[in-house]
Amino acid sequence: MITIELDEVVETARRNTGLDDFGDEAFLAPLGVLIDSVNTEANLKDSGIEWERSDLVHALELRLQAHKFFAEYPEILQEPMTAPIVIVGPQRSGTSKLYRVVAADPQWTKLYTWQAMFPVPLGDGRPTASPDPRIAVAEEACKQFEWLQAAHEVDPRAPEMEAHIMNFAFMTNSPRRLVPTHQRYCETADHTPVYRWLNSMLQFVQWQNNVPARRWILKSPPHLLSLEALSQQYPDATLVMTHRHPVASVASMFKLVELAQGNTARSVDRGRIRDAWLRILSLNLQRFLEFRDAHGDGKWVDVPYSEVRNDSLKSVERIYQHAGAEVSQETIDAVQRWESENPQHKKGAHNYALQDYGLTADNVDREFAEYITRFGDLF
Repeated sequence: MITIELDEVVETARRNTGLDDFGDEAFLAPLGVLIDSVNTEANLKDSGIEWERSDLVHALELRLQAHKFFAEYPEILQEPMTAPIVIVGPQRSGTSKLYRVVAADPQWTKLYTWQAMFPVPLGDGRPTASPDPRIAVAEEACKQFEWLQAAHEVDPRAPEMEAHIMNFAFMTNSPRRLVPTHQRYCETADHTPVYRWLNSMLQFVQWQNNVPARRWILKSPPHLLSLEALSQQYPDATLVMTHRHPVASVASMFKLVELAQGNTARSVDRGRIRDAWLRILSLNLQRFLEFRDAHGDGKWVDVPYSEVRNDSLKSVERIYQHAGAEVSQETIDAVQRWESENPQHKKGAHNYALQDYGLTADNVDREFAEYITRFGDLF
């Protein structure tokens, strides 16, 4: 069986780039746990392990290259990051649609898929070529995600979640691997270095854009696990929570994980998928409730999934009012244009059934009872 070795992937990244200095090496501890967990628990076929290894080397190369840029251009880390809107709803609750609807408004800075995959320029200094050559590289890379399109459209030129950049800190988990030891590590670890890294990379992207700084729109469900660290990094953020009944969102996420496992695992085990992701999804919502209890409702905008699906402009208007952003005619036109160009099931239907994973609606209701009691009127 092929395995991944920590020292080998680190040295490969250094050799490939000709660079040695990672700067802050806080990432090495979670990387080591992740590698051990992949080797012993993930049950990946050889091609799945090679995919993981390739991604880890890519992430390490990016970290080396980014640190070189930060040393050569210290002004990058002075880029202002003010009052972002951050959509933090759970997986499969409408976060992607809401994010892309807001991101259609040109008043926001947003992260595109090609930037999330390849955040470091291919040359020295700010990129100048148009179109950026990384777009073509991303277009080729995105071809491997055809299986995902019905569940989550992967478009190299579309806005995408910053969790892809967080992945390069090795403290988030992908649906393509089941690694419970690494997940438990992430549940108790300090996420401050993850957000320090994320912020520096968003500053890096902003610096590359070479336009006057604007507020960011961000979106990533993994933020729910680490809301304290997110809030410390962005104390002026507006936090947006999308709400969908867990009976639907849980089943949808299980199916997405099953699709991913079909591409990477030696065998697809629906019981393992259920156990791993029921823990992730329920803990994330528990962290949300705890954070909200500790800090109150002032930062939050609550958005029903049904509204995102059927009247997204209403959701946008509520978010903007809370965030102090202008709803201009340009905003309205952008939202309506996005809606007309992106009908539901544009890439096919994502079908799922809770009973396929040995659960009933009553099981889910009990697991998420506190959340349902408090926010059920928004479903």
